[in-house]
Amino acid sequence: MPLNYVEFDFLEKVGEEKKPPRRLRYTVTTAHALDERAGVGIGELMSRRQNVHAMVLMTCYALQYSDASMTEKRAEALVQRFIDRQGDTGELFKALVKAANRSGVYGKPDEDDDEEDAPAPNATSAAASPEPRPGVDDRA
Repeated sequence: MPLNYVEFDFLEKVGEEKKPPRRLRYTVTTAHALDERAGVGIGELMSRRQNVHAMVLMTCYALQYSDASMTEKRAEALVQRFIDRQGDTGELFKALVKAANRSGVYGKPDEDDDEEDAPAPNATSAAASPEPRPGVDDRA
């Protein structure tokens, strides 16, 4: 049985000691909250590719399964600290997409998704990649 979460290292430390990776996982509850907050379905949100709004929202709701107190502000601060520690936001976005694919919320997860970086077909079938909006979309 495939995992329904993705472990991701946010490069966190307590003092000099490295914290373990966090689990990114979407449930029906957290995916519903993400869709409501984003104002669009996750497929459209992910079709915008890597932008700050999508990354913060997806981080927040993917972490709420294991940390019920996670808020958008806390997720924003976590992502900023990750960047400050030379973290790769492209890898974070890939992990968030993989967690969505593994969740089962957006269709049956692939048996072998190790190379799966694109959103599940059910999650993006109606979404086209929109043109970037200056000052709104931050693309890598």
